[in-house]
Amino acid sequence: MLFKKISCLLLIVLLLFLKTTTSYAQTQPGDVVLGDWMDANKETVVHCYKENGKYYGKLIWIENIEERGKPISKADEKYINYLVLKDFEYKNNEWADGIIHQPKTNKTYTAYIKLISTDTMEVIGYKYFRFLSESQLFTRVTLKDVQALNLKVALDEIK
Repeated sequence: MLFKKISCLLLIVLLLFLKTTTSYAQTQPGDVVLGDWMDANKETVVHCYKENGKYYGKLIWIENIEERGKPISKADEKYINYLVLKDFEYKNNEWADGIIHQPKTNKTYTAYIKLISTDTMEVIGYKYFRFLSESQLFTRVTLKDVQALNLKVALDEIK
């Protein structure tokens, strides 16, 4: 009887520990970048995720620029799930030491990401020096974006 009580107590302590460590892992400061982000021209959506402590982003939606509102061409379908942001580490209030790849031009740049606000981020790519860089703004995908552009993104992530 005493053994059962001790076993139950240990199980409860273990479950509380797991819940605490799991919720702590989800509230890391760098995790604010997780989710779906749309470029300023509303032509692409990148899904940012975390794997093994590093941050990544893959294309999950592309606008058909030639015929807006129509499905993308077969040639452009190969870019869906294409990894465009790779190996970013969160340090000193930015995501640094990553790589950004532009699939259509096949160009790769060293990059870092800065958060302008909780719903706006700036991705900065450069070749050799940070002061010789180009940047692009992304905004967090909203329910309004999903409805207006008929996006197929995870609605449970949208505010």
